[in-house]
Amino acid sequence: MTRFQKITGRGAVLMGWAIAGTSVAAGPNVWDGPYVGPQLGDATNHGCSSYIVRGPGVAAGGQTTSQACSSGSVVGGAEIGENFQYEHVVWGLAADIDLATGTKSHQLWVSNGTSSPKGSYLASERLHPDGFLMIAPRIGYAGREWAPYLRAGGLAALGGRNSSVAYTPLGASRSTASFTGGKSFDTLGWVAGGGIEWGLYGPWSIGFEVMHANLGKGSRASAGCAGTVVACEGFSGIALENLHNPFTVNLYRIAVKYYFDFW
Repeated sequence: MTRFQKITGRGAVLMGWAIAGTSVAAGPNVWDGPYVGPQLGDATNHGCSSYIVRGPGVAAGGQTTSQACSSGSVVGGAEIGENFQYEHVVWGLAADIDLATGTKSHQLWVSNGTSSPKGSYLASERLHPDGFLMIAPRIGYAGREWAPYLRAGGLAALGGRNSSVAYTPLGASRSTASFTGGKSFDTLGWVAGGGIEWGLYGPWSIGFEVMHANLGKGSRASAGCAGTVVACEGFSGIALENLHNPFTVNLYRIAVKYYFDFW
């Protein structure tokens, strides 16, 4: 059973309980007012990076030295917002902050000296953010006990994004030269999706949300050697280029919310 199946399975149990015994405010605008609450979910993301050796003596057929792609992670955080309701229409603005797990990637390859000096090359980078900050309006249908909605807005990535490569000569115990790559993903992007909420007893609700986010492909950087003259002597005319494809992520989240204006 995958991590996402476990999370959604538990969410289905909670939602079943919520639907079986819903109770909302007595007033006409049951989804109106400010709210806050925690959320937990899964992020299935995709973003790959490649390191390519560039230089006058490098054959075009053997340029790609390494490639790595990001994978899923658990996300958790909180949401704060406020809704406005008119009859069966509800709209509002919410801010979300989510932290993610498993953000570091290490790639190791060894050169035989054909395209670059002999030795090992260790690339370190973050293939997806440490978390997300999302600000997105919502609009939907205000039912008596349930409220489906759509959201779209802006997204900001949390955590460092620069990549680096450390070179260790054959037979040496530590690196003597390094290269700095580009950003694996942009800082800002967009997000869109939707979800549904069910009213629980009292001022509480529970909901499920699916959001698709895009942070772009980051910067493309071609860096020369950084180190002593002796260490970088073999890299004359050679550069490591760091390439990125667009970074996208699908967020599946279960959220519990507390409505302050319920009473």
